[in-house]
Amino acid sequence: MRLILRVFIFLSIVIIVWASYKLLNVYTSLKYEVEEPVAMGKQVSELLKEKEHYLKDLIFWLWLIIVTQIADVIILFKVLAKSKLTNL
Repeated sequence: MRLILRVFIFLSIVIIVWASYKLLNVYTSLKYEVEEPVAMGKQVSELLKEKEHYLKDLIFWLWLIIVTQIADVIILFKVLAKSKLTNL
């Protein structure tokens, strides 16, 4: 049972790192591909507005993944700690 919990914690940490990397990548893309042309006063097309919408949706979902995975890791650490205390 503990092995399964440890594997799940490891996978959760890998998912947190991956989602954090993708989140940084999406923030960079949003800044340089969408916000810069708007700030420079260039003509904004519908495609650019659609891309901004998709990037903001992706940011939301990545944040949600990160938060849920952090909550999972905290809960699993507590379960492992409790099981160690009961096994002593």
